Amino acid sequence: MAFMILTVGAAVATKFGVLAPGVAQRTGMIAIGMVMVVAGNFVPKMRLFDYHGARPARALAARRFSGWALVMAGLAIVGVWIVSPGRETALASSLIGLGAFALIAGAWAWVMAGPREAATRERDDDAVAKAARHALIWILFGLFWAQAIIFTARMWGDQASMWTTIAFGIIIALAPVTRLKSRR
Repeated sequence: MAFMILTVGAAVATKFGVLAPGVAQRTGMIAIGMVMVVAGNFVPKMRLFDYHGARPARALAARRFSGWALVMAGLAIVGVWIVSPGRETALASSLIGLGAFALIAGAWAWVMAGPREAATRERDDDAVAKAARHALIWILFGLFWAQAIIFTARMWGDQASMWTTIAFGIIIALAPVTRLKSRR
């Protein structure tokens, strides 16, 4: 929430001429990098890879790797925007972020392709841990979405970026429906 307030504050200050143009974008991208660092610190603790009978050691390794990938990508994004703000910087930082998500997808695939134990239903977690895990998944999805939109805008322009935004909006709208169907 603090990162969002900082970003919106920078945008408003730019609009009223208090900050130079481009500072809001720079602030927003640094905030995205910091959110990736924070999210990366939570990934190992939230047990995102512990479903579907995955072996505990394999899932733990994937969680740690994914956490480190997010932390390092977030720090790289922050560093890039501190050192060299500009149009190419947005493309470079989005590639860094998307690369981290590709590594996470690879880690998940590694866990799912590996040996399995007898599949059980969801762990007996308390409601707070379960809600925190779901919140983290949505935060990661939002971070991926932000990186994808920035990449699309820099590579193919605003029109392609608009269609990417529409596609993500549809996915977000349909995700709860598909989850409800899978519970039946």
